[in-house]
Parts: sequence; structure tokens; C-alpha cells
Amino acid sequence: MAVSLAADTVLFSIHSAIRLSAALRKAFADSLRARELTLPLPAFDSAISETTIEDFFNEPGPKGGKQFLGQIERLDALHE
Repeated sequence: MAVSLAADTVLFSIHSAIRLSAALRKAFADSLRARELTLPLPAFDSAISETTIEDFFNEPGPKGGKQFLGQIERLDALHE
């Protein structure tokens, strides 16, 4: 009977440690989700001029705005 009690105690301890580990992991994940995320602003030129806008809409390719002229009628009319 003493061996059975010792084995039960060891199994109970292992099971409790596993449950405690899962609870700690969940609490840590919850605390991370609750934090505010502050990202640095990218370096960009905030001075926008008419030439900057024209250059953007005249530039072809995926980074240029020429691709949007055919998709938005009003934008195409303004660009002309």
C-alpha cells in the first residue's frame, strides 16, 4: 500500500506540473496580447507637392500609381 501511495503521489505531482505549465503558458500569452504594440514610423518625406503627385501617377509598375488610373474613372479624369 505504501508503494501505491508513493506512485499515486508522483503521478499526481507530474499531472499537476503539466497543468500548471499549461496555465502559465496561457497566462503569458494573454499578457502579451494585452500589451500595446508601438511601431516606429518609417522614414518618409512628408512634404507633398504637385510634382510629387504627378511623378507618382506617371510612374508605371507595381510601385507607381499609373496602374490605378485605368481602374478609377474620376482619378483618370483628374490626371488628364
